[in-house]
Amino acid sequence: MARPQRERRICALPRHTLFLPCEDGETEAVELSLDEYEAIRLMDREGCTHEQCAQVMQVSRTTVTEIYASARQKLAEAIVCGRKLVIGGGNVRLCDRSNPCGRHFCTGAGTEKDPENSSARSTGRKCNKGA
Repeated sequence: MARPQRERRICALPRHTLFLPCEDGETEAVELSLDEYEAIRLMDREGCTHEQCAQVMQVSRTTVTEIYASARQKLAEAIVCGRKLVIGGGNVRLCDRSNPCGRHFCTGAGTEKDPENSSARSTGRKCNKGA
């Protein structure tokens, strides 16, 4: 019997959870889980390494690598095939303000802040400078 999946810690729920192609694309949606979204956010948006991402999400580095590979495959499928992208689901728990992850790119509990209107939002690419 397989070991049960651990909850993955995410810093915030995404502000936007549905993306649609402008033209009529394939009707079947691509579903990106919240942990896959978080891996993309941390590594591609914030510039974290796999090791740093694993620490934040409280899973092993190899698990983060698998999550990240799955997320990139799904994003490619949505973009190349013009499919709807839906973000949600997965075995996750939110980083809460009473026990924050302590990272400068953590947006805390709730919904991700609007990067246009919030100084609390990271400017990105700070992970590689040592978190």
